[in-house]
Amino acid sequence: MRPAAHRRGGLAWSAGLGRPPGKDAYAACTSAASAYIGADVSNTAAPTADDTEVATGWRPPALTFAIELAHGPTADLVPGYSWQVCLVRPTVGNRPVGSYTGTARGINTTQDRPVLLRSCYARAGQVMSTTPCDQPHAGELLAIQNVRVPDGDPEPADDPRLAAQCRAIARNRTGATDATYGRRLAAVVSGRDYGLGIRTSAAAAERSATVGASYVAYHVSCAVEIRGAARLTASVIGLGQASLPVG
Repeated sequence: MRPAAHRRGGLAWSAGLGRPPGKDAYAACTSAASAYIGADVSNTAAPTADDTEVATGWRPPALTFAIELAHGPTADLVPGYSWQVCLVRPTVGNRPVGSYTGTARGINTTQDRPVLLRSCYARAGQVMSTTPCDQPHAGELLAIQNVRVPDGDPEPADDPRLAAQCRAIARNRTGATDATYGRRLAAVVSGRDYGLGIRTSAAAAERSATVGASYVAYHVSCAVEIRGAARLTASVIGLGQASLPVG
């Protein structure tokens, strides 16, 4: 059985083999899907100050995955035989996406995702409210990271180090020498506060903060946004030196 291009599975069983997953079918499906994707597909909760690790660098925006079990005929219809197939379907911000050509394996880490799996948003500054990139939008999310900022220090949006990194990411993702496209785009850093925490080890210290010092945990985003009232009409990843898609 060949799965659809946008739904790839990794678990099937026959009642004749005597090894049906039974009540643990969904757990087995989740485990198989996680192994296939290369990431824990059940971990869709936002990180908190307690479980957020010290930032190690920017990474592509996170995807979420829907897990589905497709069932064959029941045993009373076909005695001694049935089947289940585990399907995994990527979503963007819990927004279902249409069909795309390719495999779901590895897309949680690559920068070159199909357009349907890229993260655009309709209103400036609202990076978490995703919209399809082929619809008019104000910005496109390029990368994320988690940071711990000593309590009382400036927020990530005011950190010149993060701003410079975001501008470099914009050049890399767009492939353009001038990622502002004549000052029509801006690289924007924003941070969502997950609350206070206390450093418990020297390994967790960042920017020379001492053990026991309080910090604020942020989920930080790097995005590009169109200036003014215009709206982007397509993804800018890989745009290169082509004209900016505006409408």
